[in-house]
Amino acid sequence: MTPAGLGTANPTPGTTAADRLLRLGLAVTVVGLCCTLVACLPLIVTTWTLPSVWWALSMLTGVGLVLVAVGLVVAARARARRLAAVQQRLAGHPDR
Repeated sequence: MTPAGLGTANPTPGTTAADRLLRLGLAVTVVGLCCTLVACLPLIVTTWTLPSVWWALSMLTGVGLVLVAVGLVVAARARARRLAAVQQRLAGHPDR
């Protein structure tokens, strides 16, 4: 018996390409939302001025949401492939 994770292509559960994309998208979205909050501070505190780079950094929110959407599509396609393989295997089974 081999220890868990040795000799497998996927050593830990939940580290598929889709999961990595979803986690990256979540992190980028959170960073973008924080940048958006900072960029909106001069609207509340009128004595503050911030460089315009904060508005550009707040666009990371959209980039993160796109990464999450791509991760969901990748996960759906992987699930569909697994389901098709199981259905194909069951179609050839004589007990069905």
